[in-house]
Amino acid sequence: MTGISRRKKEDSTVEKRAGRVVNGVRCLHALVCEAARLEPDGTTTLVSLFTRITTARLPLTRRLCYACFLELDLAQPDRLGRETVEIGLRIHSPLGAMLHNSGRQARFVSHAFEAMRCCLTIPVDELSFSDYGDYVFELYLDDEFLHREVLTVKPDRAR
Repeated sequence: MTGISRRKKEDSTVEKRAGRVVNGVRCLHALVCEAARLEPDGTTTLVSLFTRITTARLPLTRRLCYACFLELDLAQPDRLGRETVEIGLRIHSPLGAMLHNSGRQARFVSHAFEAMRCCLTIPVDELSFSDYGDYVFELYLDDEFLHREVLTVKPDRAR
């Protein structure tokens, strides 16, 4: 049996709240979920958000989706000057092995006078969890680190 814990509100560092800026792009927030659906009105619905998975047995293979909310600051002097950027996702095991490496185009749309935003979802078809511990999800903009989230896999002790 596998259990999923809902995301808890946690204290953040100033950099995490403000978001690291790379070439005018900032990650406002990122989440791991089971799936993401694009709705007819253009919004995105995220299904089953979580930061921890509990399981009695490993290995465990799951489909996941990484969703990130990005902002492009038009007033930023070092911004790229383009409205579409290449975003990369790398997932590392607790032992440091790279389990996933993919990229996707992020297209920004107007949000405010000096900013454009994007909700980017990156599906991870099959991720195999073979160890308990923290799995690190790292987001990159043109190979420069942008943001990090952690998904913890813990043993299920409720028997």
